[in-house]
Amino acid sequence: MAITYNSGRRVQGISTGGVPTSGTIQDVSYANKSVAVNGGREPWVGNNGTKMYTIQDNPDNIYEYTLGTAWDVTTATYIGTSVLSGTISPAGLIFKPDGTKFFVGDFSTDKVHQYNLSTAWDVSTISTGTAVTANDPYGLAFSSDGTQFYTCTTAGGGVANQYSLSTAWDLSSTVTSVSSLSVISGARAITFYDDGTRFFVLDGYAGTPYLAEYTCTAWTLSTAVATGNTFTFSETTSAVGAFVADNNTRLYLNNEGGTKKIWQYDIAQVETSDYTRLTNVQVGSRFEETDTRKM
Repeated sequence: MAITYNSGRRVQGISTGGVPTSGTIQDVSYANKSVAVNGGREPWVGNNGTKMYTIQDNPDNIYEYTLGTAWDVTTATYIGTSVLSGTISPAGLIFKPDGTKFFVGDFSTDKVHQYNLSTAWDVSTISTGTAVTANDPYGLAFSSDGTQFYTCTTAGGGVANQYSLSTAWDLSSTVTSVSSLSVISGARAITFYDDGTRFFVLDGYAGTPYLAEYTCTAWTLSTAVATGNTFTFSETTSAVGAFVADNNTRLYLNNEGGTKKIWQYDIAQVETSDYTRLTNVQVGSRFEETDTRKM
């Protein structure tokens, strides 16, 4: 309960509690959930948490699963497989939010491929679309509106790249290279928060895989700054894919060596402040308020 003063008269304020916001890399924790999968590269979970996909190199396939409990990998059921035509070393997987398209990077050919699904979310209805040139795409991410995409690579000591699309989610439209950024050297995956102001880059080669955190103006790679914070995974010694999902509250990781798995992590929300709602205060009154905010 906060105490304020309204024109010299003592009144009460009522705490409304903290306002939850997305956590940072320091709020990541293992959820003690994992599942064996067919594909060891790039986990992707979406369609309100009911669908999960992975891809694999040699054979170049995409694998589809349903999740009986939304966002919970332990409830996965295998549905089917389709061939990724035109790829040599697929790595990086992103779906359009309506499930009618997905995109795969190929670091052997320096391409990003678009595939179309005549039935949303159903990989058995796949058809091959356009492929465009991109710099050694080990990892792949898209902006929430589909007008920007991002790749990362171990080449050059670790680099992330941004490209723009003249038509959202359409690689047959004009693609323009926008900017590049030096990142951690073992960059194998890049994944953004849904507002585009925070992203993680995965180093899967470190023996002990870890994420490095960056912040930026929304979806603008040229403004990115490393926070210096990292999260180290102890569940595997190598990793090739990481993906943030469910309003920035979950993180998925997978590997391609040994038993292929997807591991699930929580990103705890945090309270940024504790606001106070005032009662019995006349409109236009001047008052002083006891600061009850929690930082």
